[in-house]
Amino acid sequence: KQKTAYEIGVRLVGSEMCIRDSIEACDATHDEGVQSEALLDLRLGCLDQRLGEVKALVEALASPTPAAVDNATEAVSRLQSPAICAETERLLARVPPPADPSSAAKVKEAEATLAKAEAARLTGEWAQAKTLAESARSLAAEARYAPPEAEALTLLGEVGLVTGDLPASRAAYETAVPLAVEGGDERTAAIAAMDYGRALAQTTRLTPEALQWIRMAQAFTQRLGGDAALSTQLLLRRADVYFAAFEAPKALTDLEAALAAAPSDPPTPLTVELLLRLAGAYQQAERYAEANRAYARALGAARALLGPRHPRTLSVGGTGATCLVSSGHYAAGLAVANELLPEVERALPGDNLDRAMIRHVRGLALTGLG
Repeated sequence: KQKTAYEIGVRLVGSEMCIRDSIEACDATHDEGVQSEALLDLRLGCLDQRLGEVKALVEALASPTPAAVDNATEAVSRLQSPAICAETERLLARVPPPADPSSAAKVKEAEATLAKAEAARLTGEWAQAKTLAESARSLAAEARYAPPEAEALTLLGEVGLVTGDLPASRAAYETAVPLAVEGGDERTAAIAAMDYGRALAQTTRLTPEALQWIRMAQAFTQRLGGDAALSTQLLLRRADVYFAAFEAPKALTDLEAALAAAPSDPPTPLTVELLLRLAGAYQQAERYAEANRAYARALGAARALLGPRHPRTLSVGGTGATCLVSSGHYAAGLAVANELLPEVERALPGDNLDRAMIRHVRGLALTGLG
């Protein structure tokens, strides 16, 4: 735990230093006459938001809940990169904030509240994320400024999906996309559209409608000039739609492309997520040998990223052991279950789903071996 806390601290300090270096670089290029006063203000405003997100996450982790502790490493890794503040065309396309002091103050407050809502989302505090996002949306609406309102609605769409409030999720996403377009923020429009496509596919099986939203997100992403991280996320969301429609070959094509494009050394939460999705798609296609290899890679990546006793790591291992046993590899499944069970009992004492699953898989493997 001390090692993990130290690593998280180093990453957060590194994120803050990177943003401050970018701010200094912005000032320098302005002094050299490379960029205009207006563009300088836009880039500094963007970097200010990224710095606010780091500070909000630091505050969330200062007195963490159990959920925040479990999600801390992934939360730090999922912070938005300050590199998006160098996307000058996107910044220039965004509608400028209101000039009158009262509305400008509300926009600043909305952005600060949104940073806290994002920190709550990253640390798995969904009730808090909802309350903060609703507050940020109200402030942005009062200021009649669309970009932060669209961001807040996109977050509320995810909150609704995770907490099972599907009508609220759908309403939030459907409002977020046109509002983001109105505010000149096609990046948020792309994220909202692709996330909504995934949500539709997983909760309603409306595959044609889901793919329409994915195509809309693709158009926004292309107009942004091929943002690598956004393009990878788009492939993942489209794969989710195909997987929900039991179209494993199409899902595999997108997942393999996304995995090839994503950074893997060192592993990131996205690496683990992609490998798990890939394993699931192989399993759906009844390509069990490839599924087992992908699960093994996902487990290795989770151990390297989160540690062997992290709940997420143990869940990945349990899912992989289940795949091994269900494909008839009883001895291999038993070996994984035997390796995981002591870790689960140390990390998660008492009755819990992961412990029950691994014990169940172990029993199935022993039965299969006779």
